[in-house]
Amino acid sequence: MKKIAFVTFIVSFFSLLKQTPAIALPIPSFYQGMPYDEARTKMLELGWQVPIINNSKDCQFMQEICNNYPEVDACSGTGVGFCLFTFTDANGKQFKITTAGRNPLEVVSWQNE
Repeated sequence: MKKIAFVTFIVSFFSLLKQTPAIALPIPSFYQGMPYDEARTKMLELGWQVPIINNSKDCQFMQEICNNYPEVDACSGTGVGFCLFTFTDANGKQFKITTAGRNPLEVVSWQNE
């Protein structure tokens, strides 16, 4: 009887572990004007993933940015040159970074969603 209770406990325990979502990833500290390459490196070092959002053949904005940063969602083709970049974690949570300028891209805002 004790063996059955123990086996039931073990099966229940591992079922619970299987349902537990992955731990949320830490958010690095940023500052306005930080080069995007530095911000991107910090995100990747903490385990954030780069989803391949764009396809360089379908890129409607700056081709160089599309080729170098598959996480780019969009860039304005005129004016200040804002771009939006998205990272994801294992839970599907998104972290977005907005940049301005072109050379270098500089962080202007960020948001954990």
